Amino acid sequence: MMMMMMMSPASAVKMMMAAGLLALPRLLLGLLLLITTTTTMTAFMMLDGGQVVVVSAHQIARKVPPLACFGDAPVARMQIDVVRSDFSSLAATSSGSTLFALNNGEKAAFQFTISSENGKIEKIAEWNLTNIVADPEGIAYLGVNKAGHEFAITDENPSKVHMVTLQHGGGEITSSSVMTTAIDPPAMANLGFEGVANVPGEGLFVVQEQKPAALWFVAASRGVVTTPQKLVDTASTLGIDALSDITAAGGDAAEPAEVFVLSKAPKQITRLDISDRNNVKIIEQYAGAICGMKQPEAIAFTTASEDGKKVRMLVGGEPTELLIFEADVDCDKKLNSTEGAVFSCPDLAATVGCDMTIEEG
Repeated sequence: MMMMMMMSPASAVKMMMAAGLLALPRLLLGLLLLITTTTTMTAFMMLDGGQVVVVSAHQIARKVPPLACFGDAPVARMQIDVVRSDFSSLAATSSGSTLFALNNGEKAAFQFTISSENGKIEKIAEWNLTNIVADPEGIAYLGVNKAGHEFAITDENPSKVHMVTLQHGGGEITSSSVMTTAIDPPAMANLGFEGVANVPGEGLFVVQEQKPAALWFVAASRGVVTTPQKLVDTASTLGIDALSDITAAGGDAAEPAEVFVLSKAPKQITRLDISDRNNVKIIEQYAGAICGMKQPEAIAFTTASEDGKKVRMLVGGEPTELLIFEADVDCDKKLNSTEGAVFSCPDLAATVGCDMTIEEG
């Protein structure tokens, strides 16, 4: 297998020459060059048998402006009734037009769209994940193949990451590829892997909910089971005591490399610098309307306009809540410029326990 991420045409040709790909038929080589040289938003995998899988770099292909640009209130609030309950995580396709969500209580995944004109929600497909995971909590988009869309999906207990193909049209999922070993020591009940983000060119970043709340790294490789690497205890190092989800977005090969974590203690979004995995740092944070959510659980970024000049921040919560924020990509506010209640929630005494589904009580 060969994998290419965002690179210059010259670099792409050199890599193909080194791998002997220039011996491929001209038509296939032309396809590979077209994919590589005409966009900085796409990478691809060359799999056994000659199947080309487009792997979206959507997570870092959208420029996310400073979080202060999203204002203190969402542009829309809605209930995503198609997920029924236990809204646990959210992912978007490379175009951002199609969304995927998890319901961990029912062990199900959903594909849906939200109309930009009238806000109408349309369910596209549903999948039963019962055969592959006990507690699906996090989902990250990897790409698409002939059978369907590929995702990394976390199983909270035991804390593992699976590569799953959600076949076109929905249905029952009967198999997956385990990407990681379980963490050691094992996570406590309902306190394991809560979210996952795909950072093309880096790997997967996974958040553990609590005890300890932590950020993990997975050097993902197709067909290889790897051991997660714990990067930072977010409670003791960053002051984030309970994590809900994670996504990666940041624009044109963001410098520094970054991820966004959603937490419920404190209730906020935190932008993290992951360019040095041995020294993860907070860039900025955003609270605002997140403070009023019952249980924030999901975060994703998509484009909000065809010209790419607006970006949308989606924040989901149990049971079926969704807040939609929008900002101009070229907003001139500075990083770390949130203030007051947009910076952090009012100081209210709260006790955070394990993240149990509605069914679990």
